[in-house]
Amino acid sequence: MAGVDALGQSLYFQATAAQQQQISAQKKNETEKAKKTSFKTIFKKAQEETELVSEGLPVEIAGMSQEEAVIFLKDNVDMAGEVLKHSQTPETFGKYKKAIGQFLRYLEKNNFEVVKIQRRGFNRRTKKKLDPRVQVKIINMKLDQLASDMLFNHRDNLALLSRLEELNGLLIDIIAV
Repeated sequence: MAGVDALGQSLYFQATAAQQQQISAQKKNETEKAKKTSFKTIFKKAQEETELVSEGLPVEIAGMSQEEAVIFLKDNVDMAGEVLKHSQTPETFGKYKKAIGQFLRYLEKNNFEVVKIQRRGFNRRTKKKLDPRVQVKIINMKLDQLASDMLFNHRDNLALLSRLEELNGLLIDIIAV
């Protein structure tokens, strides 16, 4: 009987050892694939980050979906607006202005499409071809509505910011003269 148990146990252990080898081989293949794709994704993310920086957008939105990026940028605007309400310093004005600019740049990049339609014919006076007709199409109406709501909610801060910019312009004009 002892021989049967030993034989049964050895067959059991051989089967589990074979399964363990198979599982470890699968894990090794998966890690190799993960290494390959991780380099590709890291490279892609680095490219996206440099593109975002060149466009004046925050690096944090790299890899985010459009909805996540919009929420992130809107939250930045809201937080900067709250800080501006409590502390009206040049730094808070700058941060608020930067957050608004980033939000609007992202909307411009991802929500609007400019279509140029070439017109036939010539101008009667100059005999030159007519300039193309330019049309701006809104791609995502929800995103456009969110932008208008956000700008409406922040209108007091934006009015204050525009007055500040107007004063800065006047100061530069006085210095230039």
